[in-house]
Amino acid sequence: MPVLPGEGLVKVVDVEAYIKRMSDPRSGFVFDVTVMELKLENGSKFVMSNIPIEIVEAVNVMKNNIDTPRRQSLFIF
Repeated sequence: MPVLPGEGLVKVVDVEAYIKRMSDPRSGFVFDVTVMELKLENGSKFVMSNIPIEIVEAVNVMKNNIDTPRRQSLFIF
């Protein structure tokens, strides 16, 4: 059965996008993971990881009204 508009859906009220530095405790290998947190109207969070870095940059540029950190691709526009 198809979902009707507004039925069973939760609205996103805020978005945070960032890069999280992580490390493997066994090997000591350090790596970065891109993360986007969607804060939902019901108070919960939906977290996505390993998103494209261009998405993280675009969210931060739009949200914080800052200059682009590097030359942007057509994908951003």
